[in-house]
Amino acid sequence: MEYDRWGNIISAELTGNGTTSKNSIEGVRWTKSDFDNNGFYPLRLFNSQLGHQIVAMTLSEHHPMTGAPQKIIDANGVASHNRKNWFGISTKQWAESNDTLAAAALHTGYLWCTNESANCIDNEVFVVTQVQDGQPEIRRYFDALSREVRVEKTTHNGRIITSNSSFDSKGNLVHVVAPHFLNEMK
Repeated sequence: MEYDRWGNIISAELTGNGTTSKNSIEGVRWTKSDFDNNGFYPLRLFNSQLGHQIVAMTLSEHHPMTGAPQKIIDANGVASHNRKNWFGISTKQWAESNDTLAAAALHTGYLWCTNESANCIDNEVFVVTQVQDGQPEIRRYFDALSREVRVEKTTHNGRIITSNSSFDSKGNLVHVVAPHFLNEMK
């Protein structure tokens, strides 16, 4: 292994027992990393799959508060974007290839159940709503321990499919209601 001046691993090699790049048919498998000038953000990752040097991914944008990558370009040139809020929680994800949208944007919203518009019941504390073009809207309700207790999906014709879960005082899952149309449980 090879390290940079900040202690980041910038190179690692993997060989079979007793083999080297000179006597192995496949050669040595290796990975390499490039970091920014401060040694904080990884910029590119390389590997030697199938004996070729491949830029496995390029991390070109980072979140200013958390340092998490916000744009990753893979070996095929597909850019995956992941926008985060100031808490480091993902709020929008999409992919593009050659400046053409490859995957519709997935928007994620977070809402506390103290807000009347959240439609929370019982012990639900917060709701996560996900919206994507061509897909149903999904609302996931969570309790104080971040366990998913209810899921609602809106169908293409506006009907709501829901499923519920409940837990005992020890945190064990005790009851699950299978997905069904809202107000049509038989």
